[in-house]
Amino acid sequence: STLFPYTTLFRSTKELVQIYIDIHERDSGLLEAIQDRGLNAIEKPLESGDVVLHYKDKSVSIEMKRSDYISSLHSGRLRNQICKMSDHYDFYILIVEGAEPYIHNEDTGDTIEEKMHKYRMSLRTLNRRITVYEVKNQDETLDIIEEIVRDMMNNKLFVMRRAITVEPELSDSMKFICGLPHVKQIIG
Repeated sequence: STLFPYTTLFRSTKELVQIYIDIHERDSGLLEAIQDRGLNAIEKPLESGDVVLHYKDKSVSIEMKRSDYISSLHSGRLRNQICKMSDHYDFYILIVEGAEPYIHNEDTGDTIEEKMHKYRMSLRTLNRRITVYEVKNQDETLDIIEEIVRDMMNNKLFVMRRAITVEPELSDSMKFICGLPHVKQIIG
């Protein structure tokens, strides 16, 4: 059928993308799951990120958080990991996999709702600085990795969200740029 040539092409060429899995992900079964999908992946120690994809002159780093999302957010570890990824890779992504706030036996409906609200707000706030995907399980994570591989090979890396920085006042350079004809702050 019409899907067969595409599948054959995709299977034969996707090996060109180099996929590295951090050795700390050994117990998660991620390496085997990626290989089961027909992608070539190898395990090695990574400076930052859990998965790194290289193709031609582009690199993508993926940090995955599961049950450790909330604790790494509060401890500042996540911020450091994101900074390292932004220093070393062209694109960087955070995937929050099946994480939810910890619910105590003493929590009431109101406290659970408040924890969920804070959790959702943390994801929204992070989305200003890094592309964040919230997924239910590892299969959805693998779908995202396959999509990135496909986009890298087609020379159109997925649409990255532009980092949003909120400045209380315009800097001198921004005042100058926005003073030019037809230049609004968002364009500046």
